[in-house]
Amino acid sequence: MKIVISHVYSKHNNGDAAILSAQIAMLRRAFQHPQIHILSLEPIEDGYQFDGIQVVNAVMFGSVSPANGRIKKVILAVAMIIYTTVWAATFRVSHVALPLPRAWREPMRVLAGADVQVCVGGGYLRAKKGAVSTILLLLLFHQVWLAKVLGKPVYLYSQSFGPYPQKIQMRIAATSLRRADLILVREAKSLALLGDMGVDGDRVVPVADSAFAFQPDLTPGRLTEVIGTDRAGEQVVGLTARAWLPPEAQREYERSIAQFIDRLSQRDGFRVVVIAQVTATEQGDDDRLVGQRIQDMLGSRDNVVFLERQFSHYEIKSVYAALDYLIGTRFHSVIFALTSGVPTLAIEYEHKTSGIMQDLGLGQWVLPMEDVTADRLAELFDDLVRDHDAYLRILREVMPGYVARAGETAALLRRAYDASPRSRRGARVAPL
Repeated sequence: MKIVISHVYSKHNNGDAAILSAQIAMLRRAFQHPQIHILSLEPIEDGYQFDGIQVVNAVMFGSVSPANGRIKKVILAVAMIIYTTVWAATFRVSHVALPLPRAWREPMRVLAGADVQVCVGGGYLRAKKGAVSTILLLLLFHQVWLAKVLGKPVYLYSQSFGPYPQKIQMRIAATSLRRADLILVREAKSLALLGDMGVDGDRVVPVADSAFAFQPDLTPGRLTEVIGTDRAGEQVVGLTARAWLPPEAQREYERSIAQFIDRLSQRDGFRVVVIAQVTATEQGDDDRLVGQRIQDMLGSRDNVVFLERQFSHYEIKSVYAALDYLIGTRFHSVIFALTSGVPTLAIEYEHKTSGIMQDLGLGQWVLPMEDVTADRLAELFDDLVRDHDAYLRILREVMPGYVARAGETAALLRRAYDASPRSRRGARVAPL
């Protein structure tokens, strides 16, 4: 069984890395000794592996690589979409492999030789207003179309969808998703959006986010080691922040976070740890930059620590497990904390946050990112402390079942594949 996992972006994004690790583990359980290949959208070194699996750049990498300018990206995108589609159609019909540029050979060889393409779980199939976002959405869905032209089943693993603020974006998404063989949806808001788009039926199945199934062995006492202090008598409050809003709104969000930390730092018995969940410098997505701006506004505090190390997803999970509370903007930091039994206030930047928190019965503990103020954070945090025991009771009641649901997703793929005509045919390997 040859499986291609596409759309991977997880080298320095610990939430996406946890999704990928959990997905790989579940696929290995569902399929006996599968051969797995990973197609990445981020810069990687030669020979780079993830959980022991070779990673290669996807054909669309040149169109999103930060090393290329905007005009070059557009030219590469148009050329790539047209030529790889022609290549795939020619190979499927006549079994002839047309010449390919060197950068496209390995990803096309891997895809042509696969039995199935599984789009990695996450929330990347979304868009903002504007031509750049529309082109990126088209590129992301081109990977789906490419596999279908080659005759491969396409499964979308534990996904959120949208928003699609423009009609053309909605049309691209709806047309592409109707071609998918199985769509696993991780929260109710995305499920409703797919229904509005006319993407429904037996192939659309609600599931839990795969990151809930990421349950590594944790290292006791990790937080004390990382922040270099004895936490006896202190309650440790973790916080994750990210760049997302327009400039002025982003500054106000960061200013409010700094003001809230300032207030909390003046209360006895609390220590604040600001954690960089994502450190993808080359992609312009680095929480350490946000943390530095907050620290500059705040100044030095004995009981406030800014963690800037690049943790692996295995390491950072143990950090969240050692917290007493989390205020999380990065949603997978929220998942890491919740699965470790840590009461959490989630700051929402996409509808996946409120969707999943509502599914868990924790919808009241969500604050939209654009509504963040120091007063509102302080009020909700005081409520969180007051309702600590009740919050933990909810986690004890709902979390085991939710984690179990997350662990069942690969079995859905196995059943879909076993029922498909593809399972009775072998893949043709391209002589590239």
